[in-house]
Amino acid sequence: FTGHTNWVGAAKFSPNDQLIASCGDDKPLRICDTSSGEFVRSLTAERSMGRQLAWHPDGDLVALALSFNRIAESELIQLYKVQSAPVNDVAFHPMEICLLEGRPIYSLTGHTDKVCAVAFSSDGRHFASAGEDRQIR
Repeated sequence: FTGHTNWVGAAKFSPNDQLIASCGDDKPLRICDTSSGEFVRSLTAERSMGRQLAWHPDGDLVALALSFNRIAESELIQLYKVQSAPVNDVAFHPMEICLLEGRPIYSLTGHTDKVCAVAFSSDGRHFASAGEDRQIR
């Protein structure tokens, strides 16, 4: 799979394994068909690089964590300003809860430095975060 012009920071299979979404320093989110190797969609965030991405459990949406403190979804359905620093990771709840309201609904505290990774447990009952403060919460 080719097409990016700079380093690729993240690449993930869709839930049905038919697509791969990728993002990186060259700014676009690219979605590639796994059987043909062809890019089928692209989304460019003009002001920002993609740092990480996540597929919605139904495979219809891709969320993109951006370096200019926002989160975007494929086809730019919604752009969320979520904090004052770059967004390092993004995750969908496994029970197909989608954040389409465009506002924070809950804030977690406890890390004393940047949060680098986030994840939900497979049943959606737990949420984990890892940070540069050497803590997992």
